[in-house]
Parts: sequence; structure tokens; C-alpha cells
Amino acid sequence: MAEQQAREILRVHPGEVNALRVLGQSQRLLRKYQEAAVSLEASVAAAPGFALARQELGLLYAATG
Repeated sequence: MAEQQAREILRVHPGEVNALRVLGQSQRLLRKYQEAAVSLEASVAAAPGFALARQELGLLYAATG
């Protein structure tokens, strides 16, 4: 559900960093690791100081080695 909602937000507001983070987080939890990397890396690239996105990216990297 969170993945779908984040995608809907991104359709209206492409590049919205929190929606990218939520999308990446939900993808990580669903073990869609490659998709999660794309979403989370885009969020961090757009907002380098966004700590929650960096945290999610770190969790993804920890999960994938």
C-alpha cells in the first residue's frame, strides 16, 4: 500500500524526496533491493542532508552486503 501511495505522489510531484524515501523503504521491506536502491539513491542525491533517506539507504546496504 505504501509503495502504491508513494508512486501516486510521485506522478503528481516527480522527484519529491520524501515520497522517494517511502517508496524505497517499502521496496526494501518487500526485498525489491534493486528498485529500492534506485529510489533511495535518488532521494539522497536530491536532498543530501535528508537523514531519513540516508538511514534507509544504509539499511538497504546492510541488507544486501
